[in-house]
Amino acid sequence: MRLLHGLTLLLLLTLGTAAYAARASATSSVMVVVREQHELVQQGSNLLLKVRLSRGVSARVWVDAGCDSPNENAVTITQSGSYVLSIAGIQGRGNSYSCMVSSDGQLSAAVPLR
Repeated sequence: MRLLHGLTLLLLLTLGTAAYAARASATSSVMVVVREQHELVQQGSNLLLKVRLSRGVSARVWVDAGCDSPNENAVTITQSGSYVLSIAGIQGRGNSYSCMVSSDGQLSAAVPLR
């Protein structure tokens, strides 16, 4: 009989603890939005580009007298990452600006060269 009371008490404690834990626990979620970003800087005869692109978006980088549209030497970046680009390799008619534009139009840069 005493064993039966002990088992009953143990069962009630176990059920009570489980019921309390079910009421005390909660579910939460976190939503993270990662946006496109870029940083374009000159370092000597190179450009340093750090870029985060959305899926399916590319970026064009070039050097020219202005940033109206990419020149024939523009390089296409298709993945997020860090890139070192030779200014001489992407130069067009001039070398006044380093330029960047994303294919979706969300990112653009016109950085005067020294």
